[in-house]
Amino acid sequence: MHISITVPDGKSEPYSVPDPGRIIASSMSTHTLLLELGVEEFPAGFIPAGLRQMASRMEAFLKEQRLAYTSIQPVGTPRRLALLVHGIPDRQKTWESWVQGPPAHVARKNGEWTQAAIGFARKWGISVDDLEIHETERGSYVRARVQQGGTSASILLARGVREVLEGLRFPRTMRWNGKTRFPRPIRWLVVMLDREILPVSFAGLQAGSVTYGHRLIHPDPLTIEHATTYLDTLLQAGVVVDPESRMKRLESRIRALAGEAGGVLVEDRELLEENTFLMEYPEALLGSFDETFLTLPDVVISTALKQHQRYFSLQDPNGTLLPRFVAPLNNRAETADAVRPGMERVVRARLEDALFYYQEDMQIPLDERVDLLKGIVWVEGLGTLYDKTQRMLNLVEDLLMNIPGVNPETVRTAARLAKTDQTTLMIRDGKEFTKLEGRIGMEYALRQGYPEPVARAIYEHLLPRAPGDPLPGSAEGALIGVADRLDTLAGLFHNGERPSGSEDPFGLRRVAATLLDLLFGFRFPVDLENLLSRALQAFHATDETGEALIHFMEERLERYLEEREHIRYDLVDAVLVHGLSSILDVYERARALQHLLDTDPEQFQMMAVGQKRLANILKDLDDPGEVDPSRFQEEAEKVLHETLMQTRPALERALSRREYPRVLALLGELRPVIDRFFDDVFVMVKDPEIRRNRLALLKEVRSLFLSFADFSRIVVSGATDT
Repeated sequence: MHISITVPDGKSEPYSVPDPGRIIASSMSTHTLLLELGVEEFPAGFIPAGLRQMASRMEAFLKEQRLAYTSIQPVGTPRRLALLVHGIPDRQKTWESWVQGPPAHVARKNGEWTQAAIGFARKWGISVDDLEIHETERGSYVRARVQQGGTSASILLARGVREVLEGLRFPRTMRWNGKTRFPRPIRWLVVMLDREILPVSFAGLQAGSVTYGHRLIHPDPLTIEHATTYLDTLLQAGVVVDPESRMKRLESRIRALAGEAGGVLVEDRELLEENTFLMEYPEALLGSFDETFLTLPDVVISTALKQHQRYFSLQDPNGTLLPRFVAPLNNRAETADAVRPGMERVVRARLEDALFYYQEDMQIPLDERVDLLKGIVWVEGLGTLYDKTQRMLNLVEDLLMNIPGVNPETVRTAARLAKTDQTTLMIRDGKEFTKLEGRIGMEYALRQGYPEPVARAIYEHLLPRAPGDPLPGSAEGALIGVADRLDTLAGLFHNGERPSGSEDPFGLRRVAATLLDLLFGFRFPVDLENLLSRALQAFHATDETGEALIHFMEERLERYLEEREHIRYDLVDAVLVHGLSSILDVYERARALQHLLDTDPEQFQMMAVGQKRLANILKDLDDPGEVDPSRFQEEAEKVLHETLMQTRPALERALSRREYPRVLALLGELRPVIDRFFDDVFVMVKDPEIRRNRLALLKEVRSLFLSFADFSRIVVSGATDT
């Protein structure tokens, strides 16, 4: 194996990885590297990703260069991405390895070393007496055993830091100082090994030891005296650089203020993490709003506080929302009184908007909003939300015929009202409230007197919003969600909006995955292939569209069961020979195959290999017809046929009862008689009738296995399809 390193003269040379026992130990003294990139305020979501990249790229560089370290500590705030690497030795490790030189016929002529050999020896600091001729696959070459590595840590790190910075990638960038692309302007650069400033330049800036504290608390420049004092120096300047420490301090302060208000925090980890990366000095203040706004649904108030201002909601110990909030404050606590009135004014303005939307919306019952859906286009070319609702209602009726244990009237009412909240001002014009689709429908339904199960189903039909999210709490909501997703898949496939490669603008892979979540989560006994066909009929879709959609769902099912249930994709493919008429059945059969593979891999392998052999023999042949026992000539033929006849009734009973481990056991018991048949019987004899009869017998064997799965689709090591 060959890789490249930088040797002391700065050139890159190939070398063989040394025997670990030949590595020579480096000195024991260690140092700390500090890298800080100062920027204008970074987007909060970019900071964790940037820090992860810096740490992983630095780790890869240090390992490649065999430069030891004890830990890598990524830290950062909106104004800085930083890295502390601890335990770095004075120098890179040294090692011995063979280095290959010029070909022997070039290096040595007439028994004397040539200038080529002398130059090679000089380059590596050795005598020509240390050279030797070595035979390789490409011929004879000169080689020498040399000592490598030992480069000063400061020299290597100066190069490594630049590589780390140049390799950072972000989703959105701007051009800065010529060629550098970065999300925000870069203002300063600190690169130090203990007290030493390393000679690094990036984005037109030369590294130094000067950094900056909090904009308001300590806006003046700061000099870092030593890399190990970095965190403490900035703390004195109003910057808690370590994100974990910053989050703990912020959370502690928020909870304390919630307690002072006589309430508890409405838990929101996502909001806490976002605020952590929006500030440098974690503080908070307690604010309030008028109690009249409590007539709004709780979720509207919490959303107004979170989405627009990133504030935390409070509730009393009984779970009732309080007219108070906690606002993160990126400054010292004594500034709270000065900024609180402004924060409360902004909150009031947002809640006044929400209250206006709510009061206007409540004047129109959801029943009357159904007709308003005619004015909202769902997808260009696929009609309005009213049209989609009517199609959903038709699919709901199909589902109700096959799914017991649900309340039909609840389902019908909720399905008719499911999309009506999209006609409301709260969803249509509320901007930060658009994410509450479904939830607003539920809240309005409850306040307009609809039964609680109907209201809940309106909200739950959109769950799960992403694969792996919590499922609906009711079968009624799940059933409507199935109808909604079937219509979406059928309509968009008909419209030509099919996923391809990495392109999936309408998120149809997500729609398919959440559809499978619902079907498996509630174990709905439905014929998915028939339901997809029914959904496509509403669009008068072509047969080609139907085939494409079925193929798409089969692929999604393979991926789904592989990722969620750890069932190999080819095992799912094998049982899909029976189609999507019951995906619960597909799952049970595939799970039985996976269990056999896990518990008896030899039996599994032999069954799959045998069926591939059978499939290849019968491939491209005309139908051999029925078996005629009177034409058997060998005992192995008779035994195989009799065994098939005896096994078939038991196999059919096990299949009808979905006792799939029993089915596989029965098929496994056929293996000895099948093996004996192939050992004792030559199938492709000259006599056409005998040959036809033997092929018919093999067809009977294959049909018995196909009644469970097409084993020839299974990928097995050492087997081929030819």
